[in-house]
Amino acid sequence: MTKDFSIYYQIGQKIKKFRKIAKFSQKELASNLGVSFQQLQKYESGENRITADKLWKVSCFLEMDINNFFDKNTDTFEESKIKTNEEKLKKTIVDFVNNL
Repeated sequence: MTKDFSIYYQIGQKIKKFRKIAKFSQKELASNLGVSFQQLQKYESGENRITADKLWKVSCFLEMDINNFFDKNTDTFEESKIKTNEEKLKKTIVDFVNNL
């Protein structure tokens, strides 16, 4: 199996892409995760496997839904932010209606 098909490689590439679009350096994101920038490089390249808790921290830091790292239809940071905001809006509406 080539690394292009590895889930860790694909997640790493999305971390890298979303981080760059959000204009954060590897050092900034790594610091937030509590790892070295070298470790973040290994996550982004798929060389090392990122743990679920670290991936959760990435999604929180970038203010995006963690599912966007697994969604093949979400390739851009903007799309993921829109999807996350739409989900929040739907939940707010449902909660509001349920409290009437």
